[in-house]
Amino acid sequence: MMPDNQYIEVLLLTLIWCISVDALQPDSDRKIELNPLCHAPYPKSRSIETQRTTNVSPPNIIIIVIDDLGWDDISLHGSQQILTPNIDQIAKEGVLLENYYTQAICTPSRGALMTGMYPIHLGLQHDVIAGAQPWGLPAEFKIMPQYLEGAGYESHIVGKWHLGHSRSELLPTQRGFKTHFGFRLGHSDYYNHWGSESSLVSGELYKGLDLWTNQLPEQRFHGKYANDIFTKRAINILEAVHVANSEAPLQAPLAFIDKYNAKILDEKRRHYAAMVSAMDSSVGDLMKAVKDNGYAQNTILFFTNDNGGPTNGMANSGSSNHPLRGSKYTLWEGGVRGIGIVWAPGLLNKGKYTKLVHISDILPTVLQAIGQPIPLEFDGISFWDQLRTATGDHRTELLHNVDTVWGTSAYRLGDFKLISGIWDGGRYDGWYPTVEATSFKRTVKCAGNGTYCNGANRPCLYNLREDPCEQNDVFDEHPDIVKAITTKIRCYAKTMRPIENRPNTNAADPANFNFIWMPWEDYTMLDSIR
Repeated sequence: MMPDNQYIEVLLLTLIWCISVDALQPDSDRKIELNPLCHAPYPKSRSIETQRTTNVSPPNIIIIVIDDLGWDDISLHGSQQILTPNIDQIAKEGVLLENYYTQAICTPSRGALMTGMYPIHLGLQHDVIAGAQPWGLPAEFKIMPQYLEGAGYESHIVGKWHLGHSRSELLPTQRGFKTHFGFRLGHSDYYNHWGSESSLVSGELYKGLDLWTNQLPEQRFHGKYANDIFTKRAINILEAVHVANSEAPLQAPLAFIDKYNAKILDEKRRHYAAMVSAMDSSVGDLMKAVKDNGYAQNTILFFTNDNGGPTNGMANSGSSNHPLRGSKYTLWEGGVRGIGIVWAPGLLNKGKYTKLVHISDILPTVLQAIGQPIPLEFDGISFWDQLRTATGDHRTELLHNVDTVWGTSAYRLGDFKLISGIWDGGRYDGWYPTVEATSFKRTVKCAGNGTYCNGANRPCLYNLREDPCEQNDVFDEHPDIVKAITTKIRCYAKTMRPIENRPNTNAADPANFNFIWMPWEDYTMLDSIR
């Protein structure tokens, strides 16, 4: 008997687990033409035959999303400080995506993952959802579990949501997930499971419980480490989770901290390493459950982070993206170059995939793998045929983002990336090696210093094949490429949806609801009716 489908989220890990509950057979002759929008038109082969790729029962789908995991925070990329043997093993047995990208921050990445669309087409292109802000991924958009439901899948989420919680229609159980055990805000304390948000209205700190089983707040787990309770809950559905916290983000069990006492002197980095190790241990438990229960030969697992690590003191974190430039929140490679793996030992040969991939490509890839149509409005491009047979279309360009509030944008065309604007005065736009040496086998080789550019006065252009660390601006050398990319950015800017972001409101204060983060707009609407 197949277990329920499942999706999980963590400080360092998010996971989606979807399992077919009835073997619905898709139409084998159904075709969908993807909309090229502002990128170069694709050939007729772009029309994808949505034929299921196996003759056995529909594959289980697992998606692990690691939150705020830096490029240099896993041993897969050469870190000798933080060893992640379980993540490394997934890469060894699966397909490592060597040219994989996410968004620069959490909410936009999750929105792109869930919808197959760029954040600019969702209204999510500017900043994350704060606890007291009345907005989220608009309910009009269909998301992953709703697409999979029609193919006979049942989906669950364990852990972080962070796509809206101010009213019930934005919650995961109202959008296709059968159950949710976890938290709704962007962060939660590891032990008391309270979320804290600074109020821009009153200057006070909003605090309240943010741990849920579906619509019911959970008081039973006070004092129990979040990773442990999520792993225990998720192991039967083959998932595990972790959480982030704004006040004291570096929380980990002492056993994991002690492991690094003699190895890492810097306290922040040591605690961060312990959290990564705890997460990696949970990944190992998950993979053991997948294999022990006989699902390995009919499971497709995607592993990704949601953005680069917060560095240079951001969020009191000890993360590192070295040697990549920039941090979380920035459009430099350190903010958007992702860690991506596809694991499907019964369906794919192991190896490396070097073509361009974006987090929005995961949903269309899943849909093609299970034989479902890919909607015209998707920005994402399926790379399933590329993984299986090295045929079919593949991505050659990518809109990283256009944010008219912060005045930032970035676009990838072939090997070239054009980036414009600075965030937070450029405080996080540099290269930030950790306080102690971290790597012994670099998987990224920097080209060396060249013409410096920060994007403040004019855009910067980089050839990422030759200069992955963005050290040598070639703007003046390639005016034709600058013109071509600028035209594409302007084209996409015309298709943008207005941002959904809304300011904080005191109506959200958990103190109004017995110190629980409730969907306060539901109560506001009831009061107006009365």
